[in-house]
Amino acid sequence: MKWKPGRIPDAVLFVIFIISVAFFVAVLLSESPRKAPYFDEKLKASQIMDRAMALIKEERLKLGIPIDPINDPNGTGLIGHQFSPITSERGDLEEKLTSTNPNMAALMVKYLEKLKLKKGDVVAVGWTGSYPGLNLALLSALHSMEIEPIIITSLSSSMWGANDPQLTWLDMERIVQSVLPYRSAAASIGGKDDIGRGLSPQGIELLKEAIERNGVLFLYEEDISKNVEKRLAIYRDKAAGKPIRAYVNIGYGRASLGPLEAIEYIRPGVNRRIKKELFQWKSVAIEMLKDKIPVLNIVDIRMAAARNGLPVAPVPLPRPGEGKLCLLYTSDAADELDGVDLGGR
Repeated sequence: MKWKPGRIPDAVLFVIFIISVAFFVAVLLSESPRKAPYFDEKLKASQIMDRAMALIKEERLKLGIPIDPINDPNGTGLIGHQFSPITSERGDLEEKLTSTNPNMAALMVKYLEKLKLKKGDVVAVGWTGSYPGLNLALLSALHSMEIEPIIITSLSSSMWGANDPQLTWLDMERIVQSVLPYRSAAASIGGKDDIGRGLSPQGIELLKEAIERNGVLFLYEEDISKNVEKRLAIYRDKAAGKPIRAYVNIGYGRASLGPLEAIEYIRPGVNRRIKKELFQWKSVAIEMLKDKIPVLNIVDIRMAAARNGLPVAPVPLPRPGEGKLCLLYTSDAADELDGVDLGGR
């Protein structure tokens, strides 16, 4: 018997057409812009960061520190020098440029939300002068969510960070007080072993002068274990009996995060459990994990930006609230924080 192709009835074709159109419309509607979770906090944080950046730029120009149009094409004033007496190590310019996007503050809100932090909670913060953009982004997010930080700064900076002796991170903190009312509780020199090893005597003196002129407690301890214990004591004292709900690390400070070998075991993102390999070292992040306090480790920011719809080294800078991080719901995969690379040196 020979098979003969038959004609599909017009009614069936019409039903198939209607179903196809319905699916097409459903897809279009699903792609329409919608407010992301914590939209109000994200937008507010981005706007605060934008204002803080403007204050720093204004002060930089008053100090007569030129802005490099080649290496800081958006004229933010947050990009430092390639070399200076207080430069501690190499740095990636593209990552520094990425961190100056005011919508990085919205990304920080997302990270803090993953920690389930609430208004009035206390978090401990450890960072360096290497990423002033990320520091501002975190402070803006904390302010937007009304979370209280206790900050310890390792003051020296890698290339392209807050590495001008007249405009260190502590100076920037002071400059933005009108919009971000937070100051470091203490500051160390930073650099290798957190005591300026690798810096010139001139560089170390310049950092000490910056700590003194900003009225911040000088933290110096050659033994890294004692350094970490002093930091922990400062956090406990400033918390004044309140529980520390999380520890946030930005960058690669030795006392804050640990030696290079330990970084493999404190992954970018939220860490809630300590790995057995970490017990051989001492750092604030490791001690916090021992006490079952979650650690948010913000490193490899280029990957974090790409995964969250933020441009890498954008020119020009996006406006506050611009992009899918604020306007669109993201998939579960994009929202996942644990194990995501967040920023570099």
